[in-house]
Amino acid sequence: MVHKKQCKMLAFVKDNGSDDLPTVEAPDDTMEILKSLMQKTSSKLFSIGNISADPMAHHSLTKLWKDMKESAELTWCAKWIFPKEDPLLANLAFVDFRELYGNTRQHKTRRMRSADQDLWSTLHLVWGRLQDCTAVAQLNSLKEPQNALSKELWTGLQEEVGVFPVRVAEVIQAFSGDEVPSFKSLLEIICGGTLAQKCSFCDASMTVTAVAGEGEGCYQSSTPVALLPHMAPMFSCGHGNCAAQMQDKLVAHGKWKVGVCATVEKLRSASRCDYCFKLSEKVHRCSKCLTKSWCSRECQQKDWYEKHNEFCNKDADQRKVRGGAQVRIETAMKSLEEVLENNMMLNKDKPMVVQNAMSGVKKLCEKKVRKSKTATKVQANSNDGAQQK
Repeated sequence: MVHKKQCKMLAFVKDNGSDDLPTVEAPDDTMEILKSLMQKTSSKLFSIGNISADPMAHHSLTKLWKDMKESAELTWCAKWIFPKEDPLLANLAFVDFRELYGNTRQHKTRRMRSADQDLWSTLHLVWGRLQDCTAVAQLNSLKEPQNALSKELWTGLQEEVGVFPVRVAEVIQAFSGDEVPSFKSLLEIICGGTLAQKCSFCDASMTVTAVAGEGEGCYQSSTPVALLPHMAPMFSCGHGNCAAQMQDKLVAHGKWKVGVCATVEKLRSASRCDYCFKLSEKVHRCSKCLTKSWCSRECQQKDWYEKHNEFCNKDADQRKVRGGAQVRIETAMKSLEEVLENNMMLNKDKPMVVQNAMSGVKKLCEKKVRKSKTATKVQANSNDGAQQK
C-alpha cells in the first residue's frame, strides 16, 4: 500500500509538472528551512533590487533560483521514496550548490546599491550556514563519527558541535516576520549578540564587519567572524598574522568537511544499517537470506523481532542479495574516488594551499579504505583457517 501510494504521487509529478505539486507541510528540518530563507531573500533581490545592473550577480542569482526549484522537486520526491527514518537521504537529493556558492561568495558587491549589497550579504550568510549544516547532518548519519574519519581530520576541531546549531536557530528565528532581516542584525546573532569582540589571536578589541570567506569577509581589510560546527567562534582583527591564523583554521575545517562528505559517499551505497539507517564501517549481513545488513547485534535483534523474522528466506530473490565485505570495499573505493575527484575539480582554481589540503584529504581517505581492505582480508583468511580445522 505504501509503495502504491508513492508511485501515485510520483506519477502525479510526471503528468502535471512540478508547479502543481500537492500541498505539503512546512519544512521541519534546518536545511530545508535555510533553503526556504534563501528563496525568500533572493526573491526580494529580484523584486525590489536593481540586481540586473550587475550582470554576474544577476546570472548567478538566476541560476541559484533555478537550482533551488530543482532541489525542492528532488527533495519532495525523495521524501516519498526513502524511509522517514533516513531523512539524510532525502536531504542529499538536493542540487549541489557548492560550486555556485564558491563562485559568488567572493563577488565584489561594491558596484551594487547599498540595499542590494545588504540582501546579497544576507543571502550568502544563510547560504554559508546551509553548507555547514549539511556537513553536520552528514556527520550525524555516521554510526561512529569520531572513528569513521581519519584522526588527522579532527586536528584542531572539537568533539562537540558547539554553539553553531544554537546560533543558526536564532538566525532562522530572525526571519519569522515578513521582512528579510538586515545583514547587520544577522551578523550580531552570529557573533553572539554584539559586533564588539576581541581578536581570537591577539586579543585586540575589534568590531566585526563580515563573515569569514563571504562577501567583504574575503578581503584583508575586513574584520571577520567564523562560526563553524565543531569549532569555537573565531574573530580576526585582520592584521597579517591574525588573518593568516584564521585562514589556517578555515582550511583545516574545509578539509574536515571534505572528509565528512567523502566518508558518507563511501559508505552510503553499501554500508548502511537496515534498521537504524546509520552508515557504518562495519556491517554484517543476515547469514540466512543475505538481503539485510546491520551495524550491530542490537540492531539485528530489534529488526528480527519487529519484522525481519517474517520475511527472512534462505532462497531470497538474487537481486535482493547484498554483496559481501569485498563487494562493499570495491563499491566504497569507487564512490570515494568519484566524490574526491569532483571535489578536486571544484577547487582547481583555488590557491595552492587549498589544493594541497584537498590532496591531503584524498590521501587520508584512501589510506583509511586500504586499512579496511587489509582488515577484511585478514578476517577472511582467519575464517578460512577456522573452517579447515
